[in-house]
Amino acid sequence: DGTVHFTQAGTTGEHIDEEFGEPTDSVSLASLPPADLIKLDAEGADARILSALNYKPIILLEEHPTFLARFGDTHESLWKGIEERGYKSWFMGYEDTQRRYLLF
Repeated sequence: DGTVHFTQAGTTGEHIDEEFGEPTDSVSLASLPPADLIKLDAEGADARILSALNYKPIILLEEHPTFLARFGDTHESLWKGIEERGYKSWFMGYEDTQRRYLLF
């Protein structure tokens, strides 16, 4: 919970930036009541978000493999974390560089 900076300075549209952008109030998933379903399209921050969850919702994941490096991750490290949390997956298809999965 706190303030983050959102910017449209990148090629993927709005994203959180450490220094630039409009200061915006934010709320962490951990401070909200548990959800049954989460749509996760985090432009590479997927592994960080998954590691912060203390419960196991169904997740619609939109993975951007080329953006994972922004946060020190790879496709392999993201999927290792997914498997460690006991998720099964169903590949739903892809569009451009995005891959879509249902995690359950």
